[in-house]
Amino acid sequence: MRKYKISKKSIDFLSKMIDTPSPSGFEGDVQQVYIEYLKPHISDFNADVLGNVTAVLNPQSEFKVMLAAHCDEIGLMVQYIDANGFLILNKIGGPNLSTYAGQKVLFRSNVGDWRHGIIQRKTNCYSQEQMSDPENYFVDIGASSKDEALKLATPGTPIVINTGLMKISDTRCSSKAFDDKIGVFVIAETIKILAKHDINVGVYAVSTVQEEVGTRGAVTSAFTINPNVGIAIDVNHVSDYPSAPKKTVGDIELGGGAVLVKGVNVNAKVDELLTTVSQEEAIKTQISPCPGITGTDARSIQLAQNGVATGLVKIPLRYMHSPAEVLDMKDVEAAIDLLVAFILALKTDTNFCPVTLS
Repeated sequence: MRKYKISKKSIDFLSKMIDTPSPSGFEGDVQQVYIEYLKPHISDFNADVLGNVTAVLNPQSEFKVMLAAHCDEIGLMVQYIDANGFLILNKIGGPNLSTYAGQKVLFRSNVGDWRHGIIQRKTNCYSQEQMSDPENYFVDIGASSKDEALKLATPGTPIVINTGLMKISDTRCSSKAFDDKIGVFVIAETIKILAKHDINVGVYAVSTVQEEVGTRGAVTSAFTINPNVGIAIDVNHVSDYPSAPKKTVGDIELGGGAVLVKGVNVNAKVDELLTTVSQEEAIKTQISPCPGITGTDARSIQLAQNGVATGLVKIPLRYMHSPAEVLDMKDVEAAIDLLVAFILALKTDTNFCPVTLS
C-alpha cells in the first residue's frame, strides 16, 4: 500500500479548521470548512439537527463503516459582565485554565463575527484550585463600562483561545484545538484516499459535535448510521516530557506511531484486524490500555442501537486542552495509513461478534 504524505493543501485545510472557532455547541462554521474541502472528492453529505456532518462514500453498500472525530473545541462562555465591562467566565468542556492567563482570545460578537480580547487571571490566585476556577478569570475586550461591553457581547457569548498552527520542527507542530480537529483532518484525508479505490463497503466520515461536553454528537450520528463497525479518532496523552505521569498515561511518545486503545470500548475483533493490518503494512503503532470507559466518541458509537463493533485510534498529543498542544505529523500519517488499510481489508461478510455459537 502506498504510504500517505501530508501535502501543503492538506495543511492549509487543517490550519483553516483550527482558525475557525468551534466551541461545543457552536460548530457550524467549521463544519462548512469540512464540507467545502471534501466536495471535490465526495458527492454525498448528510447533516442532523445537532450539527453533525457526514461525508458518505459508496452509500449503496449495506455494510457500513463509521469514522468519527469531533470538530468541537474546548472554550469559555460569558457568565456575567461587570460594571467596568469585563467578561466574567464559565467553562465549555475542560480547558486547562492554568495555561490561559495572558492569552489572546476570540469572542463571538452580538452581530455574529469573532472579535479579539485578552484573558487574564485575578491577582493572588496561585493554588491549583484557584487557577482551575473560572471565576478567577476575566476577558478584557476594550470596553470601559457594562453598557459598552453589552453592545459587543452578552451572557452566553462563546469564547475560544486564539492561537493558530505553528511548525516547531520538521515534523512537529503546535496549536490549540488539535483535540480533535486533527482527528477530523484524519478522517477527511482517509475518505479522500478511499474515494480513489474500488471499495465494496460504505464509508461514513462523521465530523461530530459536542464531544467535549459528553460525546453528544456521536450518539445521534451513530444511531442514524447504525454502522457494522465504527472507529473513533481522537488524541492521546503522552508521557515523553518532563514530569509526565508515565505510570498512569502509559509509554506513549510523539513520533511513536498511531495509538491503538485496548479496553472495554474496543471490540476484540476490530482490535485484532487493526493490529494485523498495522503489522502487515509496517505501520508504526503504540498501545494505550484503557480498562474503563473512554471519554471519546467510541463510548457512544459502541452502544448505538443493537451495539456497534468499535475501535479507537488516537494521535499522541502533548499539553492537551492548552493553547499550545504539540503533535508529530508522522503519527498523523500513520493513523491515516492504518485506517485506509483497515477499510481496504474489510469484507462485506466480516463478522465482529466476539462470541461463536456452535
